[in-house]
Amino acid sequence: MADKVRIGIIGTGSISQVHIDAYLKNPAVEIVGLCDINEERVKSVGARIGVDNCFTNADDLLKLELDGVSICTWNNSHAELSIKALEAGCHVLCEKPAAMNAAQATQMQEAARRTGKLLQIGFVRRFSSHVEMFKYFQEQGLMGEIYYANAKCVRRCGNPGGWFADKSRSGGGPLIDLGVHMVDLAWYLAGKPEPLAVSAVTFDRIGMRKNIKGYDWYRSADQDMDISTVEDQAVALIRFAGGFTLNLDVSFDLHIKHDVLEANFYGNRGGFALFPKAEFFTGFGPYLMDLEPKVKGEDFGGMFQREINHFVNCIQGKEECISTIDDGLVVMRILDAVYASAEKGKEVPV
Repeated sequence: MADKVRIGIIGTGSISQVHIDAYLKNPAVEIVGLCDINEERVKSVGARIGVDNCFTNADDLLKLELDGVSICTWNNSHAELSIKALEAGCHVLCEKPAAMNAAQATQMQEAARRTGKLLQIGFVRRFSSHVEMFKYFQEQGLMGEIYYANAKCVRRCGNPGGWFADKSRSGGGPLIDLGVHMVDLAWYLAGKPEPLAVSAVTFDRIGMRKNIKGYDWYRSADQDMDISTVEDQAVALIRFAGGFTLNLDVSFDLHIKHDVLEANFYGNRGGFALFPKAEFFTGFGPYLMDLEPKVKGEDFGGMFQREINHFVNCIQGKEECISTIDDGLVVMRILDAVYASAEKGKEVPV
């Protein structure tokens, strides 16, 4: 086992389970320790996967000889725990969003540079097979100049409750939880242009729909349906250097027929739909063409497996990280600007 990459996991709630499953499937990894503020939960997870080192204090976990740490906790602890782990000599994979705001993300960036350790942010959708296909089409010149994208992730009834609905722990609602993925994907696939300005609105008209019957939706591990201090919906127009523009629409709760997940990109030579299936739209001579690549449907577990494998390979020096804290900070700057624009009622610079 000496050659194994030794991993610790902080936070053993819902999202940690996909991290754990992916680490267990990677033959180069040994999970050596777990930590959660809920003692019963961390011991239960430890018993399930055969890990004896189970703690309720991250400082105790970080005393182990670890190569890397996954941070799967509430957003308000991402910065503190990431910095602690970096200073303890660990490489870090921190779940998205990087932090509560850009100021915290800046502190994380400084810690990563100071320690020389990797701080990867969990932009798991960058590891989508559809994204891989998009980038291939882009490299072949089939898209041309990408100048516009619209991204929508809206739920009819999907406020997870618990810490997700508590702004003091989450930093916000669907924007910081769902929109972070959509903003990152659009910015990443457009070639990471400098963000310039945001015009946005947020809505808080519905709140926690705790009395809904006959409808099932994702709930947080620490379920509490009596608190909701976050927005229901956020809509934003985000402008970038070079002219690229993103139209964003995300919600936890919205009176619609069904949930929608879409990400559409438009270039002067072709357009690409990432979700719900990969499709390419272009012209050939005098004819318009709709092309549907023959690929498997997107696998959420597969994305996490590729993300975890990438983190492990980066620790081993086999790959260069594609989702560093530097990127995480830019995305946090954009999210901060969306909230600021909504609060001020006008366009604001990023």
